[in-house]
Amino acid sequence: MSGKINGGSFLKVGEGSTIKGPSSGNNFDHYYKNVKELDFIDIYRVLDLYQVYHPCIQHAVKKLLVAGGRGHKDQTEDIQEAITSLTRWLEMRREDGGRED
Repeated sequence: MSGKINGGSFLKVGEGSTIKGPSSGNNFDHYYKNVKELDFIDIYRVLDLYQVYHPCIQHAVKKLLVAGGRGHKDQTEDIQEAITSLTRWLEMRREDGGRED
C-alpha cells in the first residue's frame, strides 16, 4: 500500500508482504532492515537505515527511487541528474585521493 504524507510518498509496512526477508535463508541479509516499529518509511528513513551519508549519493538515490514520478521531470531527466550526481561523487573521490567515506 502506498500513499502521501506532507506531499511526499510513502510505503505502508504491513503483514502479508511477499518480500522475503533475512529469515528466508538467502545470502542478502544486508539488504533487509527491520522496520516493524514504523508505520511508514520515506526516502530520508531509507537513506538513514542504509547509512547513505554523502550528499551526492543521497541525491542520486532520491532521483532513482522516484524517477519520473514527481511530475516535474520525466524519467530520463531524473536518471541523468542521478548520473551527474554520481559523476560528481567520483570526481570528489579523485580530488580527495580516492579515500573511502
